[in-house]
Amino acid sequence: GATCKFAGRVDHASAIEAMRTSQTLLLCVPEGRNSDSVVPAKLYEYLAAQCPILLVGPKEGDAARIVHESQAGVCAEFDGEKIGQALEEVFVMADDSSHVKSVDAPSLNHFRRDVLAGKLAVQLERACEVSAKTLAARMPLMEAVV
Repeated sequence: GATCKFAGRVDHASAIEAMRTSQTLLLCVPEGRNSDSVVPAKLYEYLAAQCPILLVGPKEGDAARIVHESQAGVCAEFDGEKIGQALEEVFVMADDSSHVKSVDAPSLNHFRRDVLAGKLAVQLERACEVSAKTLAARMPLMEAVV
């Protein structure tokens, strides 16, 4: 009794609206070299939409870890039987409106752009400090010539 709608190409605002009004969101992470470290940007939009996510891809990958840690959905590898089982689980989640809204800000705060930008800024400052110390050690200060 489930329906799957493929909207094709739409503008970003329409895509966000479709995400927010969907019962379940499908995210495919391709298999291949280094696929366990692939985290599509779309995952963060899906998390913000607070709808159950069905992630199909590497079960031990970073994207799957994020879905599990945020309790935002179900993950399955590229295997028909496993995807079928995951679909059953995600349909139950979609019917449970209390679950959908349980994926809230506290569990997702560390994925916000301002939080991530702040963490990156701290790391860049540390890198600059290390570079400055290294440079200072290599080039002693020269006395000013008057």
